Amino acid sequence: MGKTNKIVLVLVIIFIICGFASVFVFGCTRSRVSPTNGKYVNRKFGFKITPPPNWEIKQMGDSHIMFYGPREKNLYIVLSISITDEVSENLENYVSAKKSRLTAPEYEFHSSRQIEIDDLEGYELIYTIMAKMKSVSKTWYEPFRKYKVVFLMKNSKRFRIAYVVTPSEYQTYLPIIDKSIGSFKFIDVP
Repeated sequence: MGKTNKIVLVLVIIFIICGFASVFVFGCTRSRVSPTNGKYVNRKFGFKITPPPNWEIKQMGDSHIMFYGPREKNLYIVLSISITDEVSENLENYVSAKKSRLTAPEYEFHSSRQIEIDDLEGYELIYTIMAKMKSVSKTWYEPFRKYKVVFLMKNSKRFRIAYVVTPSEYQTYLPIIDKSIGSFKFIDVP
């Protein structure tokens, strides 16, 4: 096989791998979803939430919903909901394990507390993911993305509601995010 054919073959393989990777990352069922009366309703998992006004809603499969806000520093401000079905581990142990992983240098742990949403006990974790920086003489970490994550459990389903933003914008959007998270309600489904 000639050099040109090898290069073409490698490029085709890279293109195919990138295609599969994009399906894995973005999901086959990614679609824009319109809220009903300002609310997002998920009948499969039995909940509703009022996202921040004018945020774009994208459903990525049945169990992952993204609400995209404005872009700050080339990154979207995001509120997401992920549902894990058929969970056997109790929520307290799960959150405790998550919290223990936030001690690595790539994380700056801020707080954890028990909360209540829709008469259901849950947990909240706040932390920052740190970006590893390098120069010729040293390595250090700088704040990259700040997270506020709420965990709830109902009927063997774990709900993860996450607010993700640049650390400098965290306080700016926190009031509308807290309002959205506070609007989260479970609904009866047939």
